[in-house]
Amino acid sequence: MSCFDVQIVSGYVRLDSDHRSHNEYLKLCSKLQNIGLPMSFFVQNLNDCWLYRHYQNQGVAIEESGNKDSMAYKIIMHEKSNWMHRASKAWSPKTLVWIDAGIFHLQAILPKHIIAFVEHLKKYPPQRILSPSCKPLDMEWDDRVIDWTFCGGVLAMPALMSHWFQRQVEEHAKKDLTWEVNTWSKIVRKYPDNFQFYSADHNEKMFTGIKS
Repeated sequence: MSCFDVQIVSGYVRLDSDHRSHNEYLKLCSKLQNIGLPMSFFVQNLNDCWLYRHYQNQGVAIEESGNKDSMAYKIIMHEKSNWMHRASKAWSPKTLVWIDAGIFHLQAILPKHIIAFVEHLKKYPPQRILSPSCKPLDMEWDDRVIDWTFCGGVLAMPALMSHWFQRQVEEHAKKDLTWEVNTWSKIVRKYPDNFQFYSADHNEKMFTGIKS
């Protein structure tokens, strides 16, 4: 039985790139880990990712580049929902909150924003999958471009929905490997009643934009 209502989930898979160095990522990870809130933080290798194993079993050659459009990078992005489900099984919290390990590279975001966001979720636990959104949901969508209906860096949900969400992610990502926000966008268009959004952007609004 969990001793807390809200569990933060994050994780890191090393993938060397010119975008951000390993040491820079470690500093960002440390800053998130030290905000003083209950957190499951996963660290693993690329070949431990569920989607890596899937494509490896299919005989697909996996490009292990740190480029944001590489196959390896997309595989790691799809580990978010799996880590959330694993945290739910391990700790049984009421609410799960995904936060990207490198969230503090957005300098407008401060620890106090995350702490206030968690306090809000304790008071108003989400009944559906809750996400900051960079743009309104458009049912007519070209899936060849990145869809920022989901901001991607933050995602909250009732822990009991984590298994359902992971199954949906698996079903879609095995058919078409794209950015995780595009996979999530396919799911919301199929099950819109399972999601709730609030207006934000890739800044502190991902935490401060939520309303009661």
